[in-house]
Amino acid sequence: MLNNNISSSQTSRIQSAAFVLLVLWCAYCCFFNIQASLSPADETLYAHVTQSVLSDGQWLRPFFDGNPYYAKIPFVNWCAAIFCYIFGEAPWTHRLFSALSGFGIFLLTYALARRMGLSKFGAALAVVTLSGSWVFVFLNGIRRGCLDAPLNLFLIAAVYAAWMRRDDTRRFSRWRILWILSFACAMFSKSAGGLLVLPLTAVIIAIRPAKPLTFSVVGGFLVDTMIACALPLVYYIPAIARYPDLYTVGIQQEILTRISHNYNRAKGPSFYLSQLVEPWRFFPPLMVVPVFTYAVWRSIRTKESYWPILCIWFTVVVVAFSFVRTRWPWYIDPAIPAGSILFGAVWDDLSSILSKRRDSLPKRRVVFTRVALGVLIIGAIGGGINTAVSVWKANKIRILDRTVVDLRDRYGAVAVAQFGYPDFESTEKVSIRMLSMHPSVVNSREELLGLLAERGRVVVIGKRSTLDELNLKDLHKSYTALPPWRTRNQEVAVVVMERASG
Repeated sequence: MLNNNISSSQTSRIQSAAFVLLVLWCAYCCFFNIQASLSPADETLYAHVTQSVLSDGQWLRPFFDGNPYYAKIPFVNWCAAIFCYIFGEAPWTHRLFSALSGFGIFLLTYALARRMGLSKFGAALAVVTLSGSWVFVFLNGIRRGCLDAPLNLFLIAAVYAAWMRRDDTRRFSRWRILWILSFACAMFSKSAGGLLVLPLTAVIIAIRPAKPLTFSVVGGFLVDTMIACALPLVYYIPAIARYPDLYTVGIQQEILTRISHNYNRAKGPSFYLSQLVEPWRFFPPLMVVPVFTYAVWRSIRTKESYWPILCIWFTVVVVAFSFVRTRWPWYIDPAIPAGSILFGAVWDDLSSILSKRRDSLPKRRVVFTRVALGVLIIGAIGGGINTAVSVWKANKIRILDRTVVDLRDRYGAVAVAQFGYPDFESTEKVSIRMLSMHPSVVNSREELLGLLAERGRVVVIGKRSTLDELNLKDLHKSYTALPPWRTRNQEVAVVVMERASG
């Protein structure tokens, strides 16, 4: 008995230590190296919008490139602006809300897997598989200051609340409130993308519910849906009352225009299917097909309701976005937690078969099962290694070859001058704003010299051809002009000018 107690105590400590390591791994994926300069992805756009909220106080109608920004409700920008206000504006504060959302997704994926009946190891394998998805972590994912990580957090929170609500007999419960708020926040995060909550919740309600599927259950779901859909009016009513063009331009024109976009449409409905089998892009290479096929087979043969729920959850997201007009890889990120949990479920199922029926199984089937379990582990570890290396090198992703961070580290506080009004790309515009919230605009060599006389050191950003015509090298007697710093946009030059010493 004493030996059994000691063994049980040791097992408990090992499991606790393993869980702590898993949490630390998730924290590494989300937070390490997020101080890197903003990438040329959509996060530059959202950083620009957040700066409008923060510096100009435009909470209801933020601006982008001097024009009102109507594409999304600025909920995520509000959250990012709060962090920027508390901790100061920097790339990592623009990303912090997204990183926190990603950390929450990892925790909720583990919690949902455990609630569905997976073992601790199966749930941990699901989280590791999720962390190995390069698109989910990097490409507009949890390490980018974009809208997708908050959207996915609220989606999985709604799914978790719907699952927990199945066994709650109370008329009004915390899970019902959590579902309503999660659904509303999902719509606040990415507008129509939040509507994915409806089919995912309907699947949980309809498939083998814990209580009979009565009119009151369906009616309660409809009432909660109406409440959640009404909550965005808290934003729209005062915003439209103050800015009527939010309706005439934002809703009528902007949203309709975005619906008609054809980005990546030429890639066809099979775009996401081809993406899913690329090495560690979403899942371990080529493994999603056998895992999903096995899960469909188990959905037919078993009574556990999580098999069909996870399969339909995964299918609904992939199929729905395969036929919309716009196709980007990260659009199907809401399906990745479901697919990751399926990896853990398959592990548990095969392990259970091997432990209970090993003596009665043919030798070839035992070998095949062991190989399948080994492949699952190797795939998850491979994805984790790929993520670990990418996170470690995350600061290599830059807007400029020599970044804003480099300029500040080398020259300290610098003044910024924008020469004329060049047609910058959005990435360059945001990099300028990261240097100086309101850069000085100069239109002649004389104005530039006047600014230099006042400041002593200035970063000049403008069209390369225009700066070449100024012949700044002639200033070497009084000032030093460093060679232009390369940028992503070859039409743009970034020059550092300072007073010559001595």
